[in-house]
Amino acid sequence: MDCANELHLARSAYQRGELTLAKRHFGRAHGACHDDKRLHLASHWGLARVGVRQKRPLAAARHLFLIGFAAIFT
Repeated sequence: MDCANELHLARSAYQRGELTLAKRHFGRAHGACHDDKRLHLASHWGLARVGVRQKRPLAAARHLFLIGFAAIFT
């Protein structure tokens, strides 16, 4: 799976308001991006943004926490 392509698909879906599809692609990108810190953090950021737009504050907060955790420990 191509991490950068999944992020592109996720961002496109997010911009179109297709949040379920965006979440799926951000999730796939997250799984594929562990080797690239910048892309890994971008996938968490995308998942946090989806959580905010879906009015799911706990999901958004979890990914914001993971951004900080990954930024420090990876």
